[in-house]
Order: sequence, then structure tokens, then C-alpha cells
Amino acid sequence: MTYFTSDQHFGHTNIIKYCDRPFKTAAEMDKAMLANLTNPLAGEAADRV
Repeated sequence: MTYFTSDQHFGHTNIIKYCDRPFKTAAEMDKAMLANLTNPLAGEAADRV
């Protein structure tokens, strides 16, 4: 399977407010995004493999 991604706005503090993202800091958001990118089969998707 091929995955495509675009600009996630790593390190962009204001995007949290602009897009109502559920993070308090850019570092917290970056950590969650990296975890999601390195494990694309986490959560519900893993049940369908």
C-alpha cells in the first residue's frame, strides 16, 4: 500500500488554534504526529489487516 502525506505543520504553534487541534503545545502535537506517521496501522486500521 502507498501512503501520501502533505504539510502537517510540524512546529507550528498557531495551527493548534487555527484548526482546533487537541494539543497544548507544538511539541506535544509533533510527538503525536510522528507516532501516527511511524505506525499507520495503529488503532482501528490494525483490525482490518
